[in-house]
Amino acid sequence: AIREAARIGGAGELRLRRSAWRDAPPPIRRRALARLMQALSGDAHAPRHAALASLDIALADAAPMPARSLAGVLASSESADGDVILHREPAAAPPPTRGLWDRRWRLGDAGEIGALGEDGLAELRALDLPSPVAWAAAPRAARVVAPGLRCAGRLVAAPLAGLGPPAEDRLAQALDLAPAPSGHAPSR
Repeated sequence: AIREAARIGGAGELRLRRSAWRDAPPPIRRRALARLMQALSGDAHAPRHAALASLDIALADAAPMPARSLAGVLASSESADGDVILHREPAAAPPPTRGLWDRRWRLGDAGEIGALGEDGLAELRALDLPSPVAWAAAPRAARVVAPGLRCAGRLVAAPLAGLGPPAEDRLAQALDLAPAPSGHAPSR
């Protein structure tokens, strides 16, 4: 039931249907949450049990959930029945590197991959390219930490935003989840 409750959004964020989350038994939810937190944070180890239990209770609660951080991941929900959105916390994003970034993303070896950041979002706006609908619907904080590829300091690919070739996302593979539908929005 939890697998059906989860999907990957347009900026790589994870969206969980709260109603389906509440329906799963607490021990299964906590094991799934530990795995999700590891995958989203890039950490080799899950957060401590008490911290996971606290977040699980908040996810299952029938009330809006203000943003909260755990292990470099932000979790929030605007309504009791809406999706819970989990994504990398901008302040916790690792520095750019070649190859695999954040233990999750690969964009090839032609440059450095890292979080787009505010500068990358500004560069994308300046390009004025059509962006995927799912990208436009993603929370800004998730778009800030979406992967971008830079060569000689210039943004050359931001696949989730519709610039360049697709990225390899190990979260989707690890959790056997499908990305959000990709249609296009008129602009960023």
